[in-house]
Amino acid sequence: MKQIYFIFFIFLALNAFSQNTFQTFFDDFNDNANQWWEGSNKDKNASIFDGSYTFESFQKDTRSIVYREMTVDPEVPYTIEANIRLDKGKKNMGFGLVLGWDNWDNYCRILISDNGMVQIWQIINGSGQKVVNWKKLPDGIIRPKGEFNHVKLERGGDGTTHLYINGKIAATPSNVKFVGKKYGFILTDKQKITADYIRIKYLSRPINVVDNPTPADKIHNMGSAINSKYTEKGPIISVDGRTLYFTLAGSPQNIGGSKKDDAMYSHKEINGGWNQRQFFPAPINNSSSNFLVSITPDGNSALFGNAYMSDGSMKQGVSYGVKRNGQWMMPTPLQIANFENKNQYVNYFLTADGGHLLMAIENSQSKGGLDIFVSEKLANGSWGTPKNLGPNINTFADDFAPFLAADGTTMYFASKGHPGYGSADIFMTKRLDDTWLNWSEPQNLGNGINTKDWDAYFTVDARGEKAYMVSAGKNSMGIEDIFEITLSESSRPEALELVKGKVYNAKTMQEIDAEVYYDDLLTGKRLGSAYSTVQDGFQIALPKGYKYGFQANVPGFMPIAENVDLTDLNDFRQKTADLYVVPVEQGQDFSLQNIFFDGATANLSPESFLELDRLAEMMRLNPSIRIEIGNNMINGGLKADQLNVLQARMTAIQNYLAQKSVDINRVKTQIEEIKLKPSLNISNSGEIRIKLF
Repeated sequence: MKQIYFIFFIFLALNAFSQNTFQTFFDDFNDNANQWWEGSNKDKNASIFDGSYTFESFQKDTRSIVYREMTVDPEVPYTIEANIRLDKGKKNMGFGLVLGWDNWDNYCRILISDNGMVQIWQIINGSGQKVVNWKKLPDGIIRPKGEFNHVKLERGGDGTTHLYINGKIAATPSNVKFVGKKYGFILTDKQKITADYIRIKYLSRPINVVDNPTPADKIHNMGSAINSKYTEKGPIISVDGRTLYFTLAGSPQNIGGSKKDDAMYSHKEINGGWNQRQFFPAPINNSSSNFLVSITPDGNSALFGNAYMSDGSMKQGVSYGVKRNGQWMMPTPLQIANFENKNQYVNYFLTADGGHLLMAIENSQSKGGLDIFVSEKLANGSWGTPKNLGPNINTFADDFAPFLAADGTTMYFASKGHPGYGSADIFMTKRLDDTWLNWSEPQNLGNGINTKDWDAYFTVDARGEKAYMVSAGKNSMGIEDIFEITLSESSRPEALELVKGKVYNAKTMQEIDAEVYYDDLLTGKRLGSAYSTVQDGFQIALPKGYKYGFQANVPGFMPIAENVDLTDLNDFRQKTADLYVVPVEQGQDFSLQNIFFDGATANLSPESFLELDRLAEMMRLNPSIRIEIGNNMINGGLKADQLNVLQARMTAIQNYLAQKSVDINRVKTQIEEIKLKPSLNISNSGEIRIKLF
């Protein structure tokens, strides 16, 4: 019969934690639902049978552990307890519990021995502390080989810790903390133990769940076109939802073999299914580990893990790669100021606007394990010093796998420190301002998406309906699989408009390659860029809340900008908008769309300044070019005051260019009347015709 002790203990200073609740993990080993390690090798053996977990080490004078993953805030009250029996081993060698294990430089252990001794040892960052030195307890407290011992450690709200052995207080050390992110059982010699239960109870904040979370029946394994018996991880979905990028690990088919990772992709078919996954070609995949970490909305640029060196070798870091007309070029390493990472893992994500780099790293600013940082792109193309996103995002444990949706506001990430349902859960937060340091309280996406296992690497398309994630849950085909989710509305990003098209030479009507920029017309701020190729065109994601101007830029050409007002956008939209550029040469004429006036007056609105600045710049770069500014009227029979407004508008443009150091003698004005309608309604915008001569 199992011996389970219940000792009532009043935690001190609980008023400080009154808004929180106690979480309990319990395992009686009636099955292996919690996935403890089972198996046998030259070092150890473990198995679960008939309500007990047996663990045996074959190594002399060597520490050996088995563990499960769980993150407990080291500053909160907690209890850890278990029944443990020594079946084999020397009387004077310790066995017991690890309460937090990261590595042998970061862990805490409780040991008892068959000869009546007890010890608590804590080591942090390689610095060890004998919290309780080997101490002999009165005879009879620790039971002999073959009998269960109940070991229990309780930490109160004031940091006071009580160690109980078989119901008797064995020590009252100060402030014993959970260290690391795992817990389990430890042996120190050739020993064999049996445990018949383990319980951990700890104070935790309530789980902050999104309203109407996505139910579990909306989550499906993506099947054999994507997943295998190996590990599929790191999914990234294109903004249009048509291409899924991910990483394959552990497969002997990888270029570098089963110990290296390769970058993969799959396209969505017309019927909604996914075609068979494919390997990225060289130079992306090579004999080292290769993986894509983010893709720009145009699909023509991406971040890849590790630094691709010019001699073909690979180093730690991250690289930027471009695709031109279907062919990926050799990626080049990014330069990040004052970059530091003490963790063996790292994540990167390039935002859709191309101007910010999110990363999960561990350095001197970290609050615990991996933290999420942001780096801003500098004018010279390098990246600034990473800044910690702050305490609303980062916790005492690992916070990682950031993904910022194309709306530029909604971030999804994985955390072991925010209250959740398992080892790592997925959370959603909103960026509150342009400092990138203020975020809303993260919300757990619910226990339909998050399981008791490890869930991470969440990605969502621009529409917000389909999301993808990695899980090690029971429905996996392999170690880790990628799942597709039909996302509940409460967990979706903000509305945006997806604009795609191609760029044309307005003179020849031939498609050309071009940079595409989009700006805030009200402030003139550059909000993002894309690249358009003859084969693939361009695609830009425009979040709600702005009045945009967007145009193609090609040296030697004048761009014809388009605009769209998304200040009151409520739902996802998409449209096609081809862009045109005009050769800067005599005889060309074109229309400027982004010229605006205050009502029916001749006062230029600030939204016009970007367009007129580009016109002024074109004239400065081409001093032999003169222009004629005209307004193609859609009617005749104009009243004198209407003609006066139109002429005044042309003069206002002429004067603006003069203020930008353009010789006014190079700028003529003209109004052309076309007799089609009997009346004219002068609005706050109009098509301005420019002729080069």
